[in-house]
Order: sequence, then C-alpha cells, then structure tokens
Amino acid sequence: MALALEAGAETLESCWVTSETDRYGIPQTVTRCRISGGSIVDYASDSAVPSQLYAQTGTDLTGQCWYYTSA
Repeated sequence: MALALEAGAETLESCWVTSETDRYGIPQTVTRCRISGGSIVDYASDSAVPSQLYAQTGTDLTGQCWYYTSA
C-alpha cells in the first residue's frame, strides 16, 4: 500500500494515521504524510516512513489531535 519515496529525496513534514478502504472493501490503517512541496504519501505503517518521526499534539477541525513530525 505504501508509495515508494527515495530516502532523503524530500524532507517529511507531518504524518497522521488514518483508515482507508482497499480495493477489496477492507479497511486498512495507513500512515499518511504531507511532505515538502505539499505532496501526500501513504505508508503501510509509521515504521515504514523513511525518516525519524516524533509525536506531537495539535488542533484540527474536530478538536485536539496527535500527529507525527520529522522536525
């Protein structure tokens, strides 16, 4: 499910965990990252992200949330 991203090709900015339905209709948990330049990349898990991630808290449209960041 993860899209390939060459290590060091771009700097990751922020990631979050979400659920996506695969082509068979089965829900899958993915780690979605917004990288430098605005692109979004999905990974099978947070350990699949080619960067060191640190947990942070913030606020989104639904209230307080947590996310991962490389900075």
